[in-house]
Amino acid sequence: PNNLLPASYICRRAVEEEEVEPQETVLVTLRMKNHDQEADETTFIISDQYSADYEIGSDLGKWFGDNYKDYTKPVLYSKANDGNKLVFYSLPDASAEQWIPLGFWGGNVTQPITFSLRRNNRKLDYVKSVMLHDKTQNTYTELLKNDYQFAPGSQTKLNGSRFEVKVLLERPKNV
Repeated sequence: PNNLLPASYICRRAVEEEEVEPQETVLVTLRMKNHDQEADETTFIISDQYSADYEIGSDLGKWFGDNYKDYTKPVLYSKANDGNKLVFYSLPDASAEQWIPLGFWGGNVTQPITFSLRRNNRKLDYVKSVMLHDKTQNTYTELLKNDYQFAPGSQTKLNGSRFEVKVLLERPKNV
């Protein structure tokens, strides 16, 4: 039915409403948007209370089915150390500071696709840098300052080999 909320919305609301001190958990949501303004997101939930591997109750796998090649909307996920494809990736500070592979499907489009940060996120206070690396173009983009746009071409594949991201935090010294 059309009146059901998507799982990503429900999980995002649960994460945003979680009652934790801002110093403990940092949320960084990366968005990929096509020229029709259709978007998908992956969220990093960063705190030393998490591990870098998949944890039931902390991470959420990305479900896109076998027919994703028929999608016109973009698909974006982060890839955990153990290979799981995630929409919500809970990880410790040290793991967020390492390159994290991103997988995507841009559809069979030649129009530009844009990577950006979700700016209405209230938990970006301690984020010093969100660096996106496009290994195909050998470019680095600081997403706190600029969005990144690329033309995927007609043979865009769902994989975790072209893009990677890392998040650097600057937490208060007394925490």
